[in-house]
Amino acid sequence: MKNKKWLGLILVLVVALSAGLTGCKKDTPSANADAEQFLNTIMFEQRTLDISDAEDVDSAQVLTETMEGLTRVESNGTNDEIKPGIAKDWKVSDDGLVYTFNLRDAKWTDGKPVTAQQFVDSWLRLLDPEKGYGYSYFAYDVKGATKYNAGEGSKEDVGVKAVNDTTFEVTLERPTPYFIKKVGFKNLFPIRIEEVEAQGETYGTDFTKMSFNGPYVITEYISNNKIVLEKNATYWDAENVKLAKITMQEITETSTLMQMYESNQIDLVGASGDYLKSFREKAKAGEFVHYSGGAAGTYYFSVNVQGGPSGLMSNEKVRKAMAYALDREDIATNVYSRYLPAYGLVPPSLSIGDKEYRSEVAQQIEEDIKAYDTIDKVTALYKEGLTELGKDPNGTYEILYLASGTDALNKSRQEYYQNAFQKLPGLKVNIQVAADSNQFWDLFDALEYDFVLSGWIGDYDDPMTFMDLWVTGGGNNGIKYSSADYDKLMNDEIYKEVEDPKRMEVFAKAEKVLAKDMPIIPVFYTDKNLFVHNYVKGAQFPLFGATYELKYAYTEGRQ
Repeated sequence: MKNKKWLGLILVLVVALSAGLTGCKKDTPSANADAEQFLNTIMFEQRTLDISDAEDVDSAQVLTETMEGLTRVESNGTNDEIKPGIAKDWKVSDDGLVYTFNLRDAKWTDGKPVTAQQFVDSWLRLLDPEKGYGYSYFAYDVKGATKYNAGEGSKEDVGVKAVNDTTFEVTLERPTPYFIKKVGFKNLFPIRIEEVEAQGETYGTDFTKMSFNGPYVITEYISNNKIVLEKNATYWDAENVKLAKITMQEITETSTLMQMYESNQIDLVGASGDYLKSFREKAKAGEFVHYSGGAAGTYYFSVNVQGGPSGLMSNEKVRKAMAYALDREDIATNVYSRYLPAYGLVPPSLSIGDKEYRSEVAQQIEEDIKAYDTIDKVTALYKEGLTELGKDPNGTYEILYLASGTDALNKSRQEYYQNAFQKLPGLKVNIQVAADSNQFWDLFDALEYDFVLSGWIGDYDDPMTFMDLWVTGGGNNGIKYSSADYDKLMNDEIYKEVEDPKRMEVFAKAEKVLAKDMPIIPVFYTDKNLFVHNYVKGAQFPLFGATYELKYAYTEGRQ
């Protein structure tokens, strides 16, 4: 399956926005709010508008603004909060197994009501074994869902039910502490099944043939150019939506983007390197508003454990040598001038109960890297791997680095990683930069690479959002990694535990398996460094969900 949510492949996140930002709390516009309400942002290219099939952050951003699920993730200025969406309220049974959602009087853009059956249709479609949707596992907490998705059960046995038009009932397989944090996610939005059936395979490709139920609607879309959203007059909370229009523009050059921001042609932007230093100073002087802090993402190199074009990547010692060859402190300090060095999978900011996971669980490869503290030690490990592969340990080999981004900034970062890995004697790194996202995904799907810089943004506040990625056959396990030990922990042991300390122990063991096998090479944890013009009010930047929440945004004092 395509892991289209990977950070390193979404250029706008690499050079522009830092995903998962905690931002402003909800503001109330004053009498001085601008008469003309609009916002200009970078473009989020849509691979699909089909909520069942959407896996990338770009599609998530637009879908979250134009569609709405049972809940919405909002920021109070300090923390994320789960707020009512289409569900006006909900209750949970005493045993933690049955969730009953009471729906409000909400409508689609064609005036038809949003109903409980539309949630049933959506969740069952996501799980349809014939479809193979990458995010089908997201609903595995539901009773009967895993068996149905595996083709071993019936959809009639899946625990989703429309009690009536306004009551949606979900029965879980087992008590799941983080379940309510998931139900507002894009792949669990309601769906108009009659539109799906009428359009067939083309569903999700033409916005003019779709109904929306969120704060905004799409009124214009030019691929690789721009997307225009306008306020949805039929939205149940339309009175609290102040922006009349949001224009998202494609801007591929970092320098151009930054210049457009400084000239007020773009209203909010992220920054790194020299731009980050400059913008920080300007924010201190009161020119911009600067949001900074932790985030919920991890960048890593995904390694083609099948072997790759070189045939080298199937050996764990070769993969470990590559991991140990990286200087993560240098990468954070000098390559990006931001971020935190990563020696594990789960980033800071994710919690189990009232404890931050990363503060409680040691980063698994940190001690290993200390043991391989010289290039000679790393080289010896690399040569051991070559010998195990039956290759000459003193031979010369070429490996393929699949990359994206053609601007000068991305090129310099690609060359940095190329040189870092080429410290291993006899290893030559060839960089193939995909012409566009479609070519990238074609190459990725075909496993025509040795490694790629990628990453993951947490979908909800629990380590599971990172840990369930790597189970055998997982919808977002694009590198086809498989480990019986890992599967046992994540498909069996974790579900026997409800108490937070026990769950933490299982996750820690699973991270150790990843550190031993090294299918991914952690590089850095994301942070937030977002700059917003002073006239932009009410925009929110939650850790989870969409990159930014614009439902309550407005402007005041735009010149």
